[in-house]
Amino acid sequence: MKFGILALMQSPTGKPFKQVYDESIAEFVLADELGFDCIWLTEHHFSPDHYKELGGEYGICCSPLALGAYVAGVTKRIRIGQAINVVPLMDPIRLAEDAAVLDIVSNGRLNFGVGLGYRNYQFQGFRVPEEEKEERFEESLEIIKKAWTGENFTFDGVHYKIPETRVVPTPLQQPRPPIWVALTRFWKDESIEYAARNGYHVILAWASPEQLRNGRMLYERLLKEHGHDIPVHFPVGRHLFVAETDEEAYRIAEPAVQYYYRHTSGTRPVQDHEREGWLFGSPETVIRKIRDHEDQGVNYFLLWTAFGTLEHSRVVESMKLFAEEVMPAFEEAPVKV
Repeated sequence: MKFGILALMQSPTGKPFKQVYDESIAEFVLADELGFDCIWLTEHHFSPDHYKELGGEYGICCSPLALGAYVAGVTKRIRIGQAINVVPLMDPIRLAEDAAVLDIVSNGRLNFGVGLGYRNYQFQGFRVPEEEKEERFEESLEIIKKAWTGENFTFDGVHYKIPETRVVPTPLQQPRPPIWVALTRFWKDESIEYAARNGYHVILAWASPEQLRNGRMLYERLLKEHGHDIPVHFPVGRHLFVAETDEEAYRIAEPAVQYYYRHTSGTRPVQDHEREGWLFGSPETVIRKIRDHEDQGVNYFLLWTAFGTLEHSRVVESMKLFAEEVMPAFEEAPVKV
């Protein structure tokens, strides 16, 4: 079982952007010290007018690779991932270059997380037709993999046409950094088949218990059918807050998480199983909830440790309690499928 930190970097009304960054970086350093597996940095652009009515900002990290390079310099062992790089919005050559730099300066700690994106105002802002995103996504990944070889290559696609080119530097991890594909909003068998066929890992955030069980079995079967012998990471995103008692955890965390739900409801519906999946409670309760996820095939958690209006001091307390009293229960835990 692995536990990573999912960093949405929300900015409630009245909280300066600099404070959000300073507190987030302190939490990343703490996660490194406590033994978390990876920091997953998100990518969000612009701010629709309706956020002014809601108060604050949904997420203020617009460059997970740039921030990741800084995080690499202040941490020692934790991996640095993106959940996600919104690939259709970017030039694939530049994305390959920036990711390679992060892999080098982090001494090979990059988890290259990618996805389609789902917020239409971001596509409008970057002047990319949203209906082209799937084609752009698949073409871009092929270009990025070619760029990372360090060999001369060409590419003749629908959206990208690249003359003979050689890209430097190449990533430190060879043959390439692991690629993680988000299946959140676009959960469907075709997405799992695409990831398995190409030997990519998957990222999930809001999946239901049924989706998790069925998806894990399908993904593992298809990986074998396509001949990929890679570790089967099967993650899910969940909000986390640990306190001494269940009552205290819910008293502190539930009002804070409502900020997140208000800000996401305009672009995707909030489903009942998301609330049921909160990892709120005492250490004993959180252990039990994680065990329930094990029965669904989950062996990796992307944990929202800082969300909404939750104070930084509370986040630190929860992370420490989780690392000290919950993580040890899963150090050698086999995943049930």
